[in-house]
Amino acid sequence: MKLSGREPIASFVEAIRNGEQTIEDTDERQGRDKSLGASLDYGFRHAFEDDELPIIALLHLFQGTVDVDALAWMGKGDHALPELKGKIKEHLTSLLDRARDTGLLTHLGGTWYTIHPALPWFLRQLFARHYDGQQGHSTATAALRAWVKAIGALGDYCVEQFDQGNRDVTQHLALGEANLLHARRTARCQGWWRGVISAMQGLRILYEYQGRQAEWSRLVAEITPDYCTPDDAPISGREDQYGPVMAYRSHLAWERDRDLPRAIGLQQKLIELLRRQAGPALALPVGTPLDARQQHRVNAIGTEVYTLGLILFEQGSPDCVAAHEECIRHAKRTQNTGTEAMSHREIGHAYLGIPAIRNLDAAEAAYQRSLALRDPSDALGRSRCLSSIGMVHRYRFEESRQRGEPKATVLKHAQTAELYYRQALALCPPTALPDLAPMHNNLGNLYQLISQTELAREQYEIAAQYSEQTGNHYEAGRTRGNMAIMYAEAAEREAAASRQRDLLHRARAYAQAALRDFQHYQGRAADKEAGAQQLLADIAQALTKLPA
Repeated sequence: MKLSGREPIASFVEAIRNGEQTIEDTDERQGRDKSLGASLDYGFRHAFEDDELPIIALLHLFQGTVDVDALAWMGKGDHALPELKGKIKEHLTSLLDRARDTGLLTHLGGTWYTIHPALPWFLRQLFARHYDGQQGHSTATAALRAWVKAIGALGDYCVEQFDQGNRDVTQHLALGEANLLHARRTARCQGWWRGVISAMQGLRILYEYQGRQAEWSRLVAEITPDYCTPDDAPISGREDQYGPVMAYRSHLAWERDRDLPRAIGLQQKLIELLRRQAGPALALPVGTPLDARQQHRVNAIGTEVYTLGLILFEQGSPDCVAAHEECIRHAKRTQNTGTEAMSHREIGHAYLGIPAIRNLDAAEAAYQRSLALRDPSDALGRSRCLSSIGMVHRYRFEESRQRGEPKATVLKHAQTAELYYRQALALCPPTALPDLAPMHNNLGNLYQLISQTELAREQYEIAAQYSEQTGNHYEAGRTRGNMAIMYAEAAEREAAASRQRDLLHRARAYAQAALRDFQHYQGRAADKEAGAQQLLADIAQALTKLPA
């Protein structure tokens, strides 16, 4: 008779924990009580039906956390396991809930469970018993492949949701991080190259969102030889996975290492390949329905042209607008509103930040288009748009003041900028550290412009701390440089020599800190180093002019 009901199962578990079951355990090497393994085996055979034990055994593949959706996916597709055939999500949830009732799983909420720390070794034995490829059982390799595919499918799904503005998926990725890492390792060992990238995609979203660049860089460096030749060409047969790997490398060269020439070179090689792959789809008349593969190709080229636009913007090239307009065309064709919204925002940046095409009205219009396209659940995306609109009003404030417009008009622009900045900060998720840093920096800049030195310092300090936490010494240096300039300018406005000296000493300390941040890049931020050194020289000269 099977164990059923909470009380009998709970009594069995308690008996195990108290050492009351005395059937011998065959695995003494782990130093466990001889009774424990067989006791668990006995209890499992009485708590679950024979066709349920192979499913329980699959929990061995999970790394600490179990997702019901992953189990359900293991029963679908090309590598579906017969042991899961016909097992719908509701059935699997009920099964894991019974395992929870034994105390062997803990329900975390939603589709997630954790495994009791005393259980993995037993699940390994159970898995070996049921997945031996004999008597109709699947092989261990087949089960492992189905699991890797399922974890990768979860990663791909989370990427799709994230790109559509759903930032809640980062919580699921955080819960499943150990599973994604294990799926990546397993797929590499087995040569399942598509599975490696599926796991990497989920990890990319998680690590970039959390600002864990050093860990992400290490993972990318490990897999680069799997897909790229020494001269950065694709390894034959792995072209589809070559694209994502090149994109990872280009982003890291650009954003982490500040090596723009290398980033451009990698990006151009990637776009060259993607244009060839997307050529047939791009040649179709506009309005022609695209199949799933064609949509994927068009989205891929749009994504990388978007990235090229970002790099061109950093170079100060107006050509970035054309790149983003091309990206918008591709996004409209595939109804990819997330990417379309991002490109509109970048066009706003171009009209705001490139002197040759500067147009504040065009910039705000682009930002408003981006905001209108954002999903209501996309708090981070909407926050970014609000912050950008605040920047437009900050520039209007500066221009209005330079033109000598009435004080009320000038003040209104400053207040509107502050309002948008504050709304952006309130909406920005607290875990989005790479975004919080520039938002606080922007607010600090505004307060500096209106001579609110201490309010500016508070915002700059927060921004620098967030940048340091994400390993972005470049932005931390820029923020500290802003603080140094702020205190140097404040010293010029002071009449008392003692107060001037105090402010200049603060300015020098922040300029020195900024220089250290830029020196972290070992010459790749030489222009910023030179700027910090010139600032230190100016501060030193100002100090010598003060009375002793």
